[in-house]
Amino acid sequence: MSINVTLRNAGITAVTDAMPSGSTLVVYSGTAPANETAALSGNTVLATFTTTGWAAASAGNRTANAITGVTASAIGTATFARVLVGGTSVYQVNVGAGLTIDNANIVSGGDVNIVSWVMGLPA
Repeated sequence: MSINVTLRNAGITAVTDAMPSGSTLVVYSGTAPANETAALSGNTVLATFTTTGWAAASAGNRTANAITGVTASAIGTATFARVLVGGTSVYQVNVGAGLTIDNANIVSGGDVNIVSWVMGLPA
C-alpha cells in the first residue's frame, strides 16, 4: 500500500481537527485498555492537560502545538494517554509512541510536561 503525501496530509488533518484546541489530554498509569473506548481498569490519572491545537500537516504528520505543563495529581509511571472531546474518549496513545513527556516516572505534586506529540499516517 502507498498513499500520496497530499492524501496523507488531508487525512491526518481531518483526524487531528476532530481533537481541537481545548480538548483534554489525560495521562494514566497501568496497562492500557485495548482501545480508546474500552473501560479503564485500575488505571490512575497522573496528569491532565488542555490541548492547544495543531501545526500544519507535513509529510503525512501533524505536531501538536505547545501544551502548558501541569502539576501531577498522583504518583506512578505514565504508560498511556487519552484525548477527551466533550467528555468522550476519542484517541488513545502509549507514552513514548508519538507522545513524549519529560519524565514517565511521575511524582504527585511535581511538574509534568509534554515534550512532543506527533500523529501521522503511513506512506
